[in-house]
Amino acid sequence: TLSPAVFAEEFSDVYNGTSYYVSISYLKENGIIEGYSDNTFKPDNEVNRAEALKMLTLASGIFDEEEMEENELEEQPFADTPLDAWYTPYVAAAKEEGIINGYSDNTFQPDKLINLAETLKIFLTSYSDISYDNTEDYLYVDTPLGEWLTQYTAYAAEKGLINIYSTNTVNPS
Repeated sequence: TLSPAVFAEEFSDVYNGTSYYVSISYLKENGIIEGYSDNTFKPDNEVNRAEALKMLTLASGIFDEEEMEENELEEQPFADTPLDAWYTPYVAAAKEEGIINGYSDNTFQPDKLINLAETLKIFLTSYSDISYDNTEDYLYVDTPLGEWLTQYTAYAAEKGLINIYSTNTVNPS
């Protein structure tokens, strides 16, 4: 059992009593997040694609931190993922596992903010090779049949993982 005093010392900007305190402390304690060098987490910052990929794949257990640090790459997985970037081993491994595909211009866009659809795809495919055929029961205005994201939003909606708005939307972007 981890004491509240241990949690409080993890990040100087994550305070006991906030809605995210226990979650962030758990992720830190389990090596899924590290925070910044100034001992902050910056809980109000938005998350980019590289950060989300690392957190989601480490949380799923599909990769581990030591494995990624030892991963010697010989070529860039995408045109915008330099070999010396901290995130490139995660990107390369996720691409190899079929978790990510990148964009049609052979980029990953690691600094781009991640959206709900991308988060669901990474999260769900990190845990298993999801193939969801019941999408017609979970179609929304902004997740039409035939779009790449619809199987992920439909699965998440069925499992109660996402909010469905009164406008019959899930806001995947």
